Amino acid sequence: MPARLDTLGIAYTGCSTTSLFETLSKVETKLKLAQAGLPTPVWSTDGRGLNRAARVIVKAVWEHGSLGLDETSVMRCADAPQVVAARNLLLNTEHFVEAFIEGREFHLALLERISGVEVLPIAEIVFGGLEASVPKIFGYDAKWTPDSAAYAGTLRRFGLEQQEPELAKMLRQFALAHLDPVRLQRLCARRFSRRCEWCALHH
Repeated sequence: MPARLDTLGIAYTGCSTTSLFETLSKVETKLKLAQAGLPTPVWSTDGRGLNRAARVIVKAVWEHGSLGLDETSVMRCADAPQVVAARNLLLNTEHFVEAFIEGREFHLALLERISGVEVLPIAEIVFGGLEASVPKIFGYDAKWTPDSAAYAGTLRRFGLEQQEPELAKMLRQFALAHLDPVRLQRLCARRFSRRCEWCALHH
């Protein structure tokens, strides 16, 4: 749609066609984030080269909206190559393997204005309604299946700025320091997701 709007000369909100094309691949986006100095979990196309005993998560490379992402997506790295191969066939799209980081999950939406980049209110994903044994991930059912346990047990909470101002300040500074306006346009970074491992240890 953005490409067609560009062709017709119609103005629209959001990122440009070029930015969208450059960030369709999660792997390519991770490479850009790493080049920009932004920490991103280690990854592999099929799990090889990573610690075989480590917990990892298998994700679709090109598809968005958490396609196929659920508690079975988290596993030992040793099992990942077989899962990647199976899901490539099942969902007819490429997958990759990423280190799974336990901790709190925050979403920071960045809005580019003429005056600069504005950080919108910080959202925290709360997994309080899930069973203790279930990996804490914001998967497909949590987003799109209202009658599922994952949807009911996963909430989005605001108010971090008032409840934990120092943490909110750190997250805002971290996002802005690594996503200046030029990078924001290039990386299509409308949402900066940060799963904080250290928060799980200290909060």
